[in-house]
Amino acid sequence: MTNARNSQAILIGAAAWGLIAWGAFSPTAARGGDAAADLQPKLASGGDLFAGGGVRHLQLEVPPDELAGLRRDSRKYVRATVREGKESYGNVGVHLKGRTGSFRGIDDKPSLTLSFGRFTFGQRFHGLRKIHLNNSVEDPSYLNEYLGGEIFRAAGVPAPRVAFALVELNGRKLGLYTLKEGFTEDFLKLYFQHTNGNLYETGTNPESHDVNADEEEPGRGIE
Repeated sequence: MTNARNSQAILIGAAAWGLIAWGAFSPTAARGGDAAADLQPKLASGGDLFAGGGVRHLQLEVPPDELAGLRRDSRKYVRATVREGKESYGNVGVHLKGRTGSFRGIDDKPSLTLSFGRFTFGQRFHGLRKIHLNNSVEDPSYLNEYLGGEIFRAAGVPAPRVAFALVELNGRKLGLYTLKEGFTEDFLKLYFQHTNGNLYETGTNPESHDVNADEEEPGRGIE
């Protein structure tokens, strides 16, 4: 067991040093880092959420009838309250997410989509209308999405920003999650001049993703 942990630590360390080296010697760095800076706007919505480096603590409260709704239809939004420290967000839209391999039911360690403006127009979480909480059950290191996003942006390719959070659901501690910004117009505005086109996600399971807008709040995005 100790050898396995040591091996994992070595792999994670190597990946981190590889990311540092990429940032130091990439073409964007050679040009003074202008392109990389454009792809990591510090003043953009959610900047404080993803730049701090700490682990967030999120508490979700889902009423029993709404919880039953998720058991019947895991992809349909229900209402929940989300708390982070002294901040409280009411009527947040929540549904389960994930595909074969990563999907877990509501009574397990589910991956979740949180849409703060779904039922309350204009409500934001650190300036973001939508975030994803991924259970990382297929990634014991919890670093694949974080490192992948950093590498893509360093190479000049738009990618969602990633942080980490400890999540509780109705008092039940679910553990560590990767917290990722949603694919909304907020995300597209960071990288594209026009956001009035279509945004697609690949996949063969029609229930695994939704490219429709939030009905109560204009703004296309993958849910």
